[in-house]
Amino acid sequence: MENREAVTIESTEEGQPQEAAIQEQPVSVDTSTEAQAEAGKPVDLDLKVDTTPTKTVDQFFEQDYDRIMDAVVSNGGQFTDELYAEFEKNGHSRNVADRLLEAEVAKATLRTQQVVNAVGGQEVAQKALQWAAANLSEAQTAVVNKQLQSPNAEVSTMALQSLIAQSGAASTMVSADTAMTGGMGYFQNEADFDEAVKDQVRMNEDAYREQVMSKLQRSIEMGLIQG
Repeated sequence: MENREAVTIESTEEGQPQEAAIQEQPVSVDTSTEAQAEAGKPVDLDLKVDTTPTKTVDQFFEQDYDRIMDAVVSNGGQFTDELYAEFEKNGHSRNVADRLLEAEVAKATLRTQQVVNAVGGQEVAQKALQWAAANLSEAQTAVVNKQLQSPNAEVSTMALQSLIAQSGAASTMVSADTAMTGGMGYFQNEADFDEAVKDQVRMNEDAYREQVMSKLQRSIEMGLIQG
């Protein structure tokens, strides 16, 4: 037998080297000197969203009414700069504050008129207040004034009625009315009639006005006053 050499088939492709694995590099952050300096600056920023005031102007005014009005009275009926600053701090302008004060003054004037009419007119109220000024102690005056200046007209009316009762101002006015209009139920002349009607506040009271007009009619009938 022939000796045959073992045939070995060798691949003509050379061994392909394996690609080396490439590691993913982290993204570098700019750490330049300028960026570091910017990051180190203090931030002058209030991180909040501005909102409207939590108190409306009416709420703010009503909650501090006594303190605000005391300051207004002491300042000649005007807001002080400090009060204006409080309004502005709560988000309300000076114009709003001024309009609010004007409305308050008008409301107080109307309330005073209602109280005075309820107790019998300006003259009787004035006499009662004059009596109180001369006879009440300092502590009593402070209590009465707080009641008289109350926003509640009923409280003010009760306080003034109490002064009228203590002072006897109402009975004094009744005597004065009788003397002024004539004890016999007529006016002796036009001057007496003019004296009786000069107080327009009293003339707004039904009982007083009816008394004056009744005596005027009798005076005309008697020929003392021309009709």
